[in-house]
Amino acid sequence: MTTQARPKVRSKKVQCNLHFGVTVGLSPFKLFETVQTTPIKKTTEPTASVKSVCESLIWSTTSEESCEKDSDSISNYSVSCKEVDGLQEKEKKQFKNACLKCTVQKLQYRPRLYMGLPDYAFYTFKLLQKYCKIQNMYIFLTLKKIRTGQSLTSLADDFGTSEANASKIFSKSLPVISKYLRKCILTAQPTSVKLNLPLAFRARYNNVLCIIDCLEIEIEKPSDSVKQSLTWSEYKKCNTLKYLISCTPDGIVNFISTGYGGRTSDAVIVENCGLLEVLPPGVAIMADRGFKHIEHLLVTKGCVLVRPPSVSASLKSSKAEVLETKRIASLRIHVERVIRRLREFTFLTPHACIDNKLIPYRVSHGDRRLEVYQEL
Repeated sequence: MTTQARPKVRSKKVQCNLHFGVTVGLSPFKLFETVQTTPIKKTTEPTASVKSVCESLIWSTTSEESCEKDSDSISNYSVSCKEVDGLQEKEKKQFKNACLKCTVQKLQYRPRLYMGLPDYAFYTFKLLQKYCKIQNMYIFLTLKKIRTGQSLTSLADDFGTSEANASKIFSKSLPVISKYLRKCILTAQPTSVKLNLPLAFRARYNNVLCIIDCLEIEIEKPSDSVKQSLTWSEYKKCNTLKYLISCTPDGIVNFISTGYGGRTSDAVIVENCGLLEVLPPGVAIMADRGFKHIEHLLVTKGCVLVRPPSVSASLKSSKAEVLETKRIASLRIHVERVIRRLREFTFLTPHACIDNKLIPYRVSHGDRRLEVYQEL
């Protein structure tokens, strides 16, 4: 039985007569309260306590038995520190073998991405394996290093070896691979070049044997002030190595020079790199305006320099000169495409900064790397 009652005191903050429903129990019977009249105190859930007691008894007996068995087994057999180390070494060896197997499968599945080899040219790897007489893992590690530019620590994890061993493998394998790939850069013959001459050259420039240009690779700033000045490039505004690259009109690389300091001019590189010694007389060489100072060197060899006409700030170029500049620029694009392909390798990206300890001035690992890049 319930009734509604009002509060006895009205709050000062209440400005209206509000009814607050308060439930008051008036019945003498307490429905939700139990009164125990028996002297025996019963629990509300006897089954739960019995279960818990049984479970505790069972757990104690089983734990005692297991402890006795464990104590017996421990007393019969004890693991030494050497056996623990042996198990850890075995697991490490299995992990390294799994990493090496996974890396080799990735290299074989996507050779263009990891090594710079197209799928149809994977036979090059088999030829290297045949003639270089070095392990497959060494070739894989070297090609992946020059393609992706990974750190030696990362390569060591991929191939399941140490960082020091990965460095030794790369340093020893690179000269061997470069030795055999260097033979693939052949000197262009005028007859073979004319047979494969593109249509754009046949009208006015059918005598062009090769197109030349220079490639600069950024390096770290040397600590020696003399080497800083020798490698400083005003064009790139950083310390660089400079290479002369020559390709035929159909895009085949036929010459690559050794590395020079970024301060060296184009004319000095052409004069000293050995390109003039392999040029046959009576051919034409296509180049940019920056090579205008090599014209007298080519005349002594009986060759002709094809380059855009010179421009002057005070004189206006004629219509014929503008058309000639456009024609030559549209044909020189072939050597620019070759350089773009070389830039796909991480070591030759525009903002790559090679450690100068790995590349001593002029003759270095950089020459071998660039030769490998050219062939790949």
